[in-house]
Amino acid sequence: MLTKGTPRERRHERTKRRILDCAREILVNQGMAGLSMRGLAEQIDYTPSAIYKYFTSKEDILQAIRQEGFALSAKMHAEAASRPLPAPEKLLAAGRAYLRFAETYPQHYLLMFNSPELPPGGVEAVANDPNFSGVPQIVREGVEQGCFRLPPGYTPEMMAFQCWITVHGMAMLKVGIMHGAREEFGAFCDQLLEAIVASFTVK
Repeated sequence: MLTKGTPRERRHERTKRRILDCAREILVNQGMAGLSMRGLAEQIDYTPSAIYKYFTSKEDILQAIRQEGFALSAKMHAEAASRPLPAPEKLLAAGRAYLRFAETYPQHYLLMFNSPELPPGGVEAVANDPNFSGVPQIVREGVEQGCFRLPPGYTPEMMAFQCWITVHGMAMLKVGIMHGAREEFGAFCDQLLEAIVASFTVK
């Protein structure tokens, strides 16, 4: 299969990919404070001015890595959501996929939620955002199928938001202060996920 684009376009994409790969490596090893345009240029044997032909700023690079993170996350969640499972099992699989993504791609995950551009506040905004809409859809399906019982005053979007808040908190702890207790904390998270899904599920 031939690579699309002209030779010049392919070279441009290869160089852009190399810059992003190196930036991610710096983030993993040195954190956000270790990433600079000058330091990145030194790593790939470029001049800072050459990197500016591909990215206008450090934030531009970080945003590109964020978008990679959303694409990777969407793929993992789509795989979980597409499995032919009852809604409770599908919701549990989505929660596990979320935690697995954070653990597998911690720098992507932290960058994804470290931007003022993400998304406007409010339950409805998150429920309709394409990066987060998978869980609300699972909840709506579960309610329609009679698998989930909503608490008084709850909407499916509110229930999905509660699930996301809980799992997001677990993920932040998983890539942060609980990183050293990965196995024990992971088992606790899984137990808590099962309890949360069970609390909404019609017996």
